[in-house]
Amino acid sequence: MKRTFKIIAINFMVLSTLIVGVEILSQLAYLLKNGNLLFLETISVHSRTFEIHPYLVGRLKSSVKVKKNNKTITTTHTRWG
Repeated sequence: MKRTFKIIAINFMVLSTLIVGVEILSQLAYLLKNGNLLFLETISVHSRTFEIHPYLVGRLKSSVKVKKNNKTITTTHTRWG
């Protein structure tokens, strides 16, 4: 029982280390290719398009226009239905 737990714990640590390593290498590859980190770019887009809401995590701001990769996203507070 003790040996099985030890094997499982070691496997979990190795897998976790590999996942974190792949994430770091992916961020570095993106940085070298595009000149900025992906998660920082994502945060800036989200802060421009979402606002804090007391009951929800966030909601879309009205009349926001975001351009990225030759694509435009426009938001409104209109709901259909």
